[in-house]
Amino acid sequence: MSTFPESAIEHAVPRRFEAIARAHSPLLAIQDTSKALTYAELLSLSERVALAITHATAGRAGAVAILLDPEVSYPAAMLGALAAGRLYVPLDADVPTARNQAIVAAAGVCAILSKGHLLDTARGVAPPQTAIIDIDGDRGFDTGPAPRRSEAGDPACVLYTSGSTGTPKGVVLSHTNILKKAQQYTHTARITPADRLLVARAMSTAGSVRSIYGALLNGASLHILPPRQLGAAGLAHALRAHRVTVYHSAPTLLRRIHDALPSDERLDAVRIASLGGEAVEWDDFDICRLRFSPDVGVYTGLNSTESGGGYCQWFIDDALRHSTRRPPVGRPLPDRRVTLVDDEGRVVGDGEVGEIVVASRHVALGYWRGSDCTVEAFPSDPEDPNGRILKTGDLAIRRSDGLIEFAGRKDHLVKLHGQRINCSEIETALNGMREVNAAAVIVRRDATGAARALVGYVVREPAFSATLDWQIQATLAQTLPRHMVPSRILFLNELPRLPSLKIDRARLAEMDATQPIDLPSRADDPLLDEVAGIFEAVLDTTGASADDNMTSLGGDSLQATTLVAAIEGRFDVVIPEDLLAEDPTIRLMADWLRSAERAQA
Repeated sequence: MSTFPESAIEHAVPRRFEAIARAHSPLLAIQDTSKALTYAELLSLSERVALAITHATAGRAGAVAILLDPEVSYPAAMLGALAAGRLYVPLDADVPTARNQAIVAAAGVCAILSKGHLLDTARGVAPPQTAIIDIDGDRGFDTGPAPRRSEAGDPACVLYTSGSTGTPKGVVLSHTNILKKAQQYTHTARITPADRLLVARAMSTAGSVRSIYGALLNGASLHILPPRQLGAAGLAHALRAHRVTVYHSAPTLLRRIHDALPSDERLDAVRIASLGGEAVEWDDFDICRLRFSPDVGVYTGLNSTESGGGYCQWFIDDALRHSTRRPPVGRPLPDRRVTLVDDEGRVVGDGEVGEIVVASRHVALGYWRGSDCTVEAFPSDPEDPNGRILKTGDLAIRRSDGLIEFAGRKDHLVKLHGQRINCSEIETALNGMREVNAAAVIVRRDATGAARALVGYVVREPAFSATLDWQIQATLAQTLPRHMVPSRILFLNELPRLPSLKIDRARLAEMDATQPIDLPSRADDPLLDEVAGIFEAVLDTTGASADDNMTSLGGDSLQATTLVAAIEGRFDVVIPEDLLAEDPTIRLMADWLRSAERAQA
């Protein structure tokens, strides 16, 4: 069995890779959909890339960007940059050119590695005086000055965050961070040279870092199978053809593969399934047991780019299914000190929601400042001068048995009509409905940025394509407090997603901003304003919009009775039961009052 001792992380990545490559030189190292490299060929290509970088960037500071398609050359370029003593910035060729241009400018790169049809794109995103290195064409540097050797603590790569909220930041991983990621994966998945690891995410993501180095620093083989190129059915076929043994993806991709496979087909070479990047449901665990080897180990955890690797993980235990709505995310890893704290930084007790704070020597170095090629370091750990502290923004609950249950993101918390709401909890309820294939909840805000309403975006299961918005709301109201039921449910054929397959919340917010806002507003309609005022008075809230109703404002059944009496008394009407059953919005109630007034006249 391959080992990954602590001594291996005391040196830079190239030292470990060179030793592995020489020990396994004739074995398959990387295979994509059309090409393959042995370890000897991969080592040779990475050394040529390192020499090309050394010549092209002599006397110049800065990182080296990589703009390649997801194929065998990409990991070779990564290893070549590290062998040249440079940190690299992986780019995703599938994202808009403007995004890559912004990353290149922010990172302060001195060169871009590329080839083939992407060379023109590389020139288009490169600032003036940036070297463009064609890794297919620059083969004349078989000899020359030796590249600078890196130390274990030196920066190795800059990973730019997904940008689902706000401006992307470049997170700096050291050689030690990469080695620790690979070591962690090795020990958890028990990786040996006989294994065949999948990489199905963009090469620019933290998840790919683990898969790439988890394979290539162990003598295993890496299989690059891009879902965008293959599609779900094609990927399922490729997983079987490549005999992948260690599977890693977001649950969304797993579900698509499951749907594409014939009902009786298994990918029985898969012995380990690692799921992450988004919430894992018990149904996902069941898919793994149905589609992979019968004794497949299924594990999940929590990690972030900034954390430098996972900080909680476990192999999912089916025996706990009855005790939790979705699988927990595991227990803290031994070399990560995980604390759950409240808004004031005080440690919370078991069963209470708190933000996860991670302290470790293996947290990422910090954020990259490309303007002067320095690192804005994360805060030091007061208990360990060599450690760093990261406030993750993840909310969680520690169970009495020590397992951690994910409770959403801190930036998914919102205060609406005086009620504190966790949008992640609403999404969990939506995704648990048989009618729902996928769902996301956003907060609709007014021009001042104040939260005004919750909107649920839902992709229906094909068998429930006729499900209506009010039926979704009614089902949610059976399990959630009324103030947590979105005031609007909108249906989509597909949720917008990032290359990592996480929901693209920035794009979803842009889409929501294009939704028509019905007029008139309260200010333009005295009757509407008066009805809204009655809602606010009865429910003891402010800022009610025309599209709010009892549910969105958090009213209960007693307040509903009071509200009806107040409106009927003020306007001398009797509100019909069928209207009340609809949980009408303020606008709908005002419109009904208007029509009732005309009928009386």
